[in-house]
Amino acid sequence: MSPSERQYLTELATEMSRLYGFARQMNEMDFAASLGGEFRGMQDAGWSTQITAADVRQELGTYLTKDSPLTTAEYRITLLLYCQLAEAGGVYESIKNVMGVITTVPYNLWPFKDLVRVRKQPAAIIGPNANKTFRDLANTAKASACRAWGSCWPMLFAMIYGTVSPMRTT
Repeated sequence: MSPSERQYLTELATEMSRLYGFARQMNEMDFAASLGGEFRGMQDAGWSTQITAADVRQELGTYLTKDSPLTTAEYRITLLLYCQLAEAGGVYESIKNVMGVITTVPYNLWPFKDLVRVRKQPAAIIGPNANKTFRDLANTAKASACRAWGSCWPMLFAMIYGTVSPMRTT
């Protein structure tokens, strides 16, 4: 890890600690609820996009740490795993709720509901994609005390999941 990567991770950890510490002081109950990610999908035993995100991160790491060059099929699998990771909404719901706590917005079971589209023909409920979710998180960060984070959300999530290093995104 380069010195600039180490510095970035140190600063990131510091800011995340401040955000979570302040949110806990603001409203401990909403903060605790926010840590759970999404609850709507937990109707099936053991299902959670946070668990899925952790599993996918591990699977993705298997491909990204290989010594030999990836085959075309392995590149495709890596891309599919990354797409699955980017769409794991529960992780982002948790962070959005924590940012809401510091601005006195109570816990929201469905914090991205305003981004959901309903189509009449054929009938479908279409959840937001990762781009809309990241944009919403960046706007939430800009509007809250996290103003300095607004421009680094995509890098932040990629680093949290270990899919890219901070230097590859600049």
